[in-house]
This record gives sequence, structure tokens and C-alpha cells, in this order.
Amino acid sequence: MGTQGGFRKNAGRPKGSKASHTLESEAVRKSIIKRVKKDTRPVLDALIHSALGLWYEEKMPNGGKRIYKQKPDVQAAKYLFDQVVGRPKEMQEVTGKDGGAIEYNFGKMEIKDLDKELKKILKK
Repeated sequence: MGTQGGFRKNAGRPKGSKASHTLESEAVRKSIIKRVKKDTRPVLDALIHSALGLWYEEKMPNGGKRIYKQKPDVQAAKYLFDQVVGRPKEMQEVTGKDGGAIEYNFGKMEIKDLDKELKKILKK
């Protein structure tokens, strides 16, 4: 009985090639980009109007009107600000075991080696 699993020479997708679903996703993305580029101004206007809130007027069969207001879309506003101003930096707090200080054992290092090690840590 032969071996099962493990490395087999020349098995799998060739290096640098892409899966069919990846190629399909890229094609769809390209068509969306092309369409949005074509209609950039109306799309941007719609996004801005959505962020501010929209008014709709519906004509009734009896000649009357109904007016609707859509609340401002906070996500649309956030997206616009993120694009113009940039996303705010996210702060991350790092702690050691049980929320305490981070421990690092330097052992019996000389001062010059300790200084180098501290510089490495601070660069991370």
C-alpha cells in the first residue's frame, strides 16, 4: 500500500496562478469600478444626499401628494469622512499576564547589550 498525503512533486495549482473564483471576483470588481468611474458624480451626489437625509415626493392617483423623509445615513456620512479626512487611528493597549506589566527576562546581560535589546523592543 502506498503512502497517503504529504508532499507530491508538481501537485496543486502552479505557482503564481489564481483560482477560478478569484479570477471571477476580479472580473466583477473591474466591471464595478468601470461602472462607478463612468457615473462618479451621480454616485457621489447620491451618497452625499443619503448622508444628509432624503426627501421623496409621491403623487397619488387622486392628485394628492405624499412626502417622505429618509433619516440621514450615518454609515454614508462616516464613509465620506473616512475618505476625506482619513480613518482615526485605533489605539491598542497591551498588557502582560492578568492585565499586569509585561515581563521580560534579560538574564545576565551587560549594560551595552541591555541597551541594544531595549532599542529593539521599543522599535516594535
